[in-house]
Amino acid sequence: MSETVVVVPVLNAEPLVGAFRRLHTEDGAEGMPAHVTLLAPFVDSGRLDVGALRAEIARFPPFELTLGRLDRFDGPQEVLYAVPDPAEPFVHMTEALSARFGVLPYEGAHDEIVPHLTIAISADAVVLERIEAELAPSLPLAAVVGCVDVWTHAPGRWTLTDRLPLT
Repeated sequence: MSETVVVVPVLNAEPLVGAFRRLHTEDGAEGMPAHVTLLAPFVDSGRLDVGALRAEIARFPPFELTLGRLDRFDGPQEVLYAVPDPAEPFVHMTEALSARFGVLPYEGAHDEIVPHLTIAISADAVVLERIEAELAPSLPLAAVVGCVDVWTHAPGRWTLTDRLPLT
């Protein structure tokens, strides 16, 4: 059985941030495009009930978002990310999926749900500053969210397994 994740793809961000993600994030290097994570890990692929997930996701309407600014999470490895606005739809979807499937956001490691599109992870602040300087002039970036994706992980590779529409 394999690990799964539930994410909101932001495909029009991929031309802007994809190269940085492939170089500076593990999931980007393993094939995962630009996205905002809802739940990771989600459930083992053998326990995935796509019908129940589809029904839960279908309760949410499509919406527009703007990636208008960059921010960072501190730590030994800083995380450079784009901030989606509005954040509330992501929080509501995460809370609903968490309640329905009994999966804690971030495995319970964080008290708050902070929607974000990870661009790069590095212990080298200079690397992140360079990336930030290169990306900032291209913001804001608008997108329409119309679906949620389920990805499955096998060693060295993420694979899209389901695309579920918001309705």
